[in-house]
Amino acid sequence: MKIAIACDFLLEKGGIERIVLTLLETFPEAEIFVVAWDENLFPQLKNRKVHSYIKPNSFFSRLVKKRKYFFLPLLPFIIEKFNFSDFDLVISVGPYTKGIIVKPQTIHINYCSTPIHYLWSYKQERLDEGLKFVSKLLPLKLFINFLRTWDFYVAQRPDFIIANSHFTQKKIQKYYKRESVVIYPPVNTAFFSPKILKKEGSYYLAVGRLVDYKRWELVIEAFLNLPYNLKICGKGPLLKKLKKKAEGAKNIDFLGDVSDETLRELYDNCQALIAPTEEDFGIAVVEAMSMGKPVIVYKGGGFLETVKEGITGKFFKEQKAVAIQDAILKTKIEKFNPETIRRHALNFSESRFKTQIKDFIQKIILEYI
Repeated sequence: MKIAIACDFLLEKGGIERIVLTLLETFPEAEIFVVAWDENLFPQLKNRKVHSYIKPNSFFSRLVKKRKYFFLPLLPFIIEKFNFSDFDLVISVGPYTKGIIVKPQTIHINYCSTPIHYLWSYKQERLDEGLKFVSKLLPLKLFINFLRTWDFYVAQRPDFIIANSHFTQKKIQKYYKRESVVIYPPVNTAFFSPKILKKEGSYYLAVGRLVDYKRWELVIEAFLNLPYNLKICGKGPLLKKLKKKAEGAKNIDFLGDVSDETLRELYDNCQALIAPTEEDFGIAVVEAMSMGKPVIVYKGGGFLETVKEGITGKFFKEQKAVAIQDAILKTKIEKFNPETIRRHALNFSESRFKTQIKDFIQKIILEYI
């Protein structure tokens, strides 16, 4: 079969991008279709056949990287311009590429990490800074209503939908009225593997994009009143705002984007990972557990599927700074077993993902053809 993999952007290293790269490893002959991508960030794609709507390293490519949300009103139209007429199977990854158009005989599978947050899940006051930028150009309510209508309509196009968690599966049913199967996303448990499983650590760690709905301000508020150190990895539009909130706090460090090797070292030397968000899956949490580290997370979303209370981590029930404080103070790190934590994280490995994807595709091909 001739296979294509389609995604919105490859401009940063996050969960969706890791899924795309793992799919490309799973299907070495597959071609990739992407709106815009960064050649320097993804050098492994230079020897692959990449169909990019915006030329890499061009003026528009750099503009998209800085102001990605500026292109949101255009994405529905750009996605439909991709030509998949020569392909037997297309796997789309990301919220917009499920809107691609394929021939009737072409199988289209969409891997859905979540129905678009700002359309279905979050209140307007918690919108990403990028959307606030868009609101200066277009009436925001009109824009969101248009995208919500479009999003529901194109969600009917894929022949099959794969959800990244049971939590996401329920949202797909609620918002799109579609059935789906669950295949957890790949976590590089082979790379995030400590040489020696250890319990000691000198700080707590937070990892993720610095955007509004992630609720990082709650973690900062909690550590302003705690005697422990906090290191925050990631970048995003809220960086300045969060730094201002932590101004004067000697126990809070912002590290920005770090390499995978540095992140592995940070996991290895931390007490625990803190995550205040209602995540659909939460790859960073599984990475930390893969290093044998316990996690302290909000009791909701995909964490209910990846974290075992008292075995691999601890839950807090409310998205409040005091709840995070209380959970940290009550969590006795020394009681967690690093070997048990890592063993649990191996359930979400890349090899498991590749096997399940191949098995699922083989099954539907036998039924479909």
